Amino acid sequence: MLNTNPVGGLPAGTQVNGWVMIQTVRVLQAKNNNNYLNWEGLDVNAVKVWGTFFGIEGQPLPRFEPGQIVALTGPVGEGKQGLAVWATSMTLVVDPEGTKEFENLCYPCVPTVELTKYITELKEMANAMSDPALLQVSQKMFEYFEPYLWLIPAGKAVHEPYRGGLAKHTWEVAQMCIKTMQIKNVVNKDVLMFSAVYHDIGKTQEYTPQLTWSPNGRLLSHSSIAIQLLTDVIIENHITMDINLLRQIKHCLISHHGEFSEIRPATKEALILHHVDLLCAKVGHIDECVRSGNIGSDGWGRRSFVLGTDPYIPELDDRIS
Repeated sequence: MLNTNPVGGLPAGTQVNGWVMIQTVRVLQAKNNNNYLNWEGLDVNAVKVWGTFFGIEGQPLPRFEPGQIVALTGPVGEGKQGLAVWATSMTLVVDPEGTKEFENLCYPCVPTVELTKYITELKEMANAMSDPALLQVSQKMFEYFEPYLWLIPAGKAVHEPYRGGLAKHTWEVAQMCIKTMQIKNVVNKDVLMFSAVYHDIGKTQEYTPQLTWSPNGRLLSHSSIAIQLLTDVIIENHITMDINLLRQIKHCLISHHGEFSEIRPATKEALILHHVDLLCAKVGHIDECVRSGNIGSDGWGRRSFVLGTDPYIPELDDRIS
């Protein structure tokens, strides 16, 4: 049976950010006598979605007409018709071309404020290279990388498999590498920082904004795509790089999956990157088990091939008082 409301396929609490073409809007009265909107509309795929909007304190409820395009944000929650969008903002899009800046309402995504923080700080890290040539490479790489950070997941299912997930994961890896450098300060900061920011840049061609595998993703690894992107930037911009510095960075990119990589990590920077990336991915996997509802009332989830065991979340164990 076709799911006529894709929002129903998302876990409750998932943040959505997109637009709908309004079909019907009704003003209803809540138990506290405050009025609210009950709306139905079509998403970018012409699939019906619905939800509520209680307005913004101190402001009158907006008036929307059938056929108008409305941008909205808010979490998925329980409604009378099943899961619905509990909109926290609804804004009329005057220029239909403006819908291009919004993505499909029915895709789970990182909240905009949180995502903006990740991308802003990653850009600062990208601009912090001390080697002039590497700085130039990094700035060009980030020009390419930034638009994808708003859209691409970190993985297909294992961890952060939602829009903006790549930005979240990359930011976490980079932050932990910075903390590690403060402890293990005898490392090449340029090599580790550059590699942390761009270790997963190949995922921009591995996944699609629709959260599916791309042809490149099926046939190539994101590590090899990253090496190609790095090489292309250097050649196209006629940048002269120190060959040893470049070799160390390429080694980090190609070996960051450790024993599952073609080349095992052999430098301090590559080892740090690998273990930090692995830690963030596995902890992110447990978070995904919670988000996707794969945890029972006893706090235990189904066996995970990533962990090699059953994930356990003590906070969700109803037996613990």
